[in-house]
Amino acid sequence: MLVNLVTLEEWANGDVGTMKEIIRIFVDNTPQTFSLLQDAIDQKNWDGIAQYAHKLKSSYGIVVIGNSLQVIQEIEQFARTQKDLDQIISKFGEVTGMYATALGEFEVFYAKNPG
Repeated sequence: MLVNLVTLEEWANGDVGTMKEIIRIFVDNTPQTFSLLQDAIDQKNWDGIAQYAHKLKSSYGIVVIGNSLQVIQEIEQFARTQKDLDQIISKFGEVTGMYATALGEFEVFYAKNPG
């Protein structure tokens, strides 16, 4: 499994309903931030890239998906130093790929925890 629910479970004090709500908010909000980040990358807007990567860090600190948080931190650092746009593009692809995999894992979690 790519998703590590331990941090989320601790954050939700073991309450499955709270975990499901946090996941729902994460799933609802992340694509918009991805879109804004993609636009900033396309425009070579270093400040925007750093801003949206930073915004993603808080969510990924709670909803742990592989090494996504580390990759997002690297994107932010590259943007702050205004270098390696190719690395930013590559790392953004990694993050979005892991997110897509996580969506399937979230569906399994919901199926195992109905109600």
